Amino acid sequence: MALLFLLPALAFPALASCGDLIIPSNSAPDGGAGSGDDDSAAAGDASRPPPNCEAGVEPVALGCTGLYSNWAALTVAPDVQPYAPGATMWADGADASRWIWIPAGSTIDTTDPNNWQFPVGTKLWQELRLLGKRIETRFLWKEAPGLWFRTTFAWSDDQSAAPASTLGLPNARGLPYEIPAVSACEKCHDGAADFVLGFEAVGLAMPQSSGLNLQALTQARLISKPLAASPTLPGDPTNVAALAFLHSNCGTSCHNRGANAGAGQTGLFLKLTVDAQGALPATPQQTDTWITSYKVPSTLTPYGVDAGGFWRIAPGDVSHSAIPWTASRRDSVVQMPPLATHLVDQNDVLKLDAWIAAMTP
Repeated sequence: MALLFLLPALAFPALASCGDLIIPSNSAPDGGAGSGDDDSAAAGDASRPPPNCEAGVEPVALGCTGLYSNWAALTVAPDVQPYAPGATMWADGADASRWIWIPAGSTIDTTDPNNWQFPVGTKLWQELRLLGKRIETRFLWKEAPGLWFRTTFAWSDDQSAAPASTLGLPNARGLPYEIPAVSACEKCHDGAADFVLGFEAVGLAMPQSSGLNLQALTQARLISKPLAASPTLPGDPTNVAALAFLHSNCGTSCHNRGANAGAGQTGLFLKLTVDAQGALPATPQQTDTWITSYKVPSTLTPYGVDAGGFWRIAPGDVSHSAIPWTASRRDSVVQMPPLATHLVDQNDVLKLDAWIAAMTP
């Protein structure tokens, strides 16, 4: 998965903000940990011994990935840039920080503005925290064209080590939080043209984005084809909130028109796509999200609902709408996202409810 980003609240596995200029690379855009600011991260702290980076061909510990210039102090390397998309994937309430490293002299190929291609060598990290402590850091590294190394590093309870964890942990640190297995990554990431989730034009153009967002990428000349228009989500705040949530949590990973998207065969497309100039549709009604869900019968009919009486979106009728119904469940059967999440994203479900309730039947 989002692993999932990433690895960035409704979509398939969670694998899952403000300002518009590049901010110092040793601090996280969302103000979170990961920038050497925890009590045990004093420079040269002997309680965080260096990992044995010679133990494997690929990184066996987070300290071997290049994220930190000083592992003991958790000082983020100066050429690693923080970023935060304007809408992120739900990760069971965990706080997150994200970073990207783009090889010097390289650019992201944005010839297709909806399907970015990253230069070989690109690395991305997503750190997830619960109760103020790091619990995992997800990692992607493009080793060759079409080949991404992916893993997650599980932090020890005392925050002194973060070794690779490929098999996943169903109840990490005794909490209702699942670190997904590396084998689950492709279930979400295959829906992206070049495996990366959460680093794309729409999310990085949102006003809530920060760090290396679309404006900063353009200014730094890190994208091959700058957009003539900045993607702006259509509609009033209620529409914008729902469209952003569905795009980042469902659309970019599974519910899109990509050849390998896990839910592409359903015909429910929740990814917001821009035109050649970079503009989004002018109205919510012109988006794929609306066209493929509004008054479209659902193949899912919950118990107690008359057959044929359930819709992907039943305008004005939340109780007969499949999208918020599946988002509000955690039963490992029909829930969305379908795995690696055990807590409902209540705030964003309420946004979906408000969106549908405001629609004209």
